[in-house]
Amino acid sequence: MVKCALRENHDSREYLEFQFMHAYASCGFLGIRMTMKVESLEQQIAKQEERLKQLKAQKQAVLAREKKKQSEQQRKEDTRRKILLGSYLLKKMENEANKEKILTELNEYLTEERDRKLFNL
Repeated sequence: MVKCALRENHDSREYLEFQFMHAYASCGFLGIRMTMKVESLEQQIAKQEERLKQLKAQKQAVLAREKKKQSEQQRKEDTRRKILLGSYLLKKMENEANKEKILTELNEYLTEERDRKLFNL
């Protein structure tokens, strides 16, 4: 009813104020819609920031696993090289002349008593 009464007098101050407020509210500038939009956007931002944080943590975990796997592989390869070199030297030591030469070199190289005992040095 107020609306109809205001429409009759298009020049009245009340009608102009009503039109302004109606247009203002319908555009979302009254504060209610704008506040809701801002809050909604802030919630979306918070969710996305949390998701980003989770993804970064997942990335770090993947990188750590890859680094650990690579490190383990390098260690396995190093161990295999040492075993093969040891096997080679043991084969060479079957010859008595090579054995004496290798043991002489080991005697100079090894410093730990427990290591020297392995070769009866």
